[in-house]
Formats: sequence, structure tokens, C-alpha cells
Amino acid sequence: MTDFSLDVLLVRAEEVWRSHGKHSKRGWRRGDWVVHNRRRLDVMGCYSFNTQEQLAQPLPEGLPSPFTTAELATASRLPRRLAGQMAYCLREIEQIQVVGKRGNALLYSVPARN
Repeated sequence: MTDFSLDVLLVRAEEVWRSHGKHSKRGWRRGDWVVHNRRRLDVMGCYSFNTQEQLAQPLPEGLPSPFTTAELATASRLPRRLAGQMAYCLREIEQIQVVGKRGNALLYSVPARN
């Protein structure tokens, strides 16, 4: 048996972006803009997880099956980028699985548990 414990803080933060110059290799995907500084403004909550199965509990009620990260973002009121990161993590610990594609979007579902 493996010991597992994860505490996750939900924070509100501020990012300061600046141009890194036209010929820089940094920020080339974002038009040469890079995050210069981040500042935590507030801690909104803390979530403790003691098993991997508990990590899938934050999935919102009413999520269609199968679902995309766009649908996960809408249902959970999260930015799409954060919903994508959430889906990636849940997929890596096998709490959700890829079941197909809709256009370019991956479709996910929660696997049946024995």
C-alpha cells in the first residue's frame, strides 16, 4: 500500500506580462510576450486528497459523457487552460480516459469501477 496525500490551494493571482523583444526565443508563441512576475492575491480554498479516487471528485455534476475540456471548463466555471490541465492530470492517474475525438477535441469519460 502506498501512502498518498495531496493538498491543493485554490488561489487568485495576478500576472504581469512584458514584451521580451522581437528576436527573443522566449515567448515566441505568444508574440514575444512572457510572464514577468506573478503575485498571489488571495487563497480561495484548500482541498486535501488522501486517495487517487478522491481526485476525480471535483468533476462537476451534470457533465455529459463523454465530455471535452471545453465542456469541463464550462461546467466547472474554470478557464479552459486550467480545465485542460485538470483533464491531463486525471488522465495520467487513470481517473478519466480518452474515448475518442470530436473534431480536434479529445473526448473523455470516467471509467467504470469494479
